[in-house]
Amino acid sequence: MVPDLNWTGYEPVPREAKAPTMAENLVEEIRQVVDENPMYGLCWTRALVRRKMKVNRKKVHRILKRNGWCHRTAIIDCYERNIVGWRLSKTGVAKVAAAALEEALRTRGINPEHDDLTSRSDNGFVFGAKPIVAIVNCYVLDREYITPYTPEQNG
Repeated sequence: MVPDLNWTGYEPVPREAKAPTMAENLVEEIRQVVDENPMYGLCWTRALVRRKMKVNRKKVHRILKRNGWCHRTAIIDCYERNIVGWRLSKTGVAKVAAAALEEALRTRGINPEHDDLTSRSDNGFVFGAKPIVAIVNCYVLDREYITPYTPEQNG
């Protein structure tokens, strides 16, 4: 008997492509946190969920994205306590936050020569991204960051 030299002995078993499963109790817990605290972002949502069950940031982010629970970016005038610009997005990217900031500056009639204006934000990656920095530099705003893990200082 002559052996088949083309046969390797390996035959791949086809796998069905399937989406990762999500525990229903985790989805319900995240939904409850989002309903009770609509202004909280990913980090605080995860922190509140983590008090009841162990979960990582990526899984919480995946659930928020898959269910379309939007991120809200609001620009608040600290002196008057009014929202002067805002945007909703499913992903919370920097371009959306930059659009909200630019809307607020245009609505208020701020021009680049205006003095003594400060942009205060949290330490998130969105507010340090290039689109935000470009607008802050264009309008010659001072930058101020809140103390980490103290969202009550924001706004």
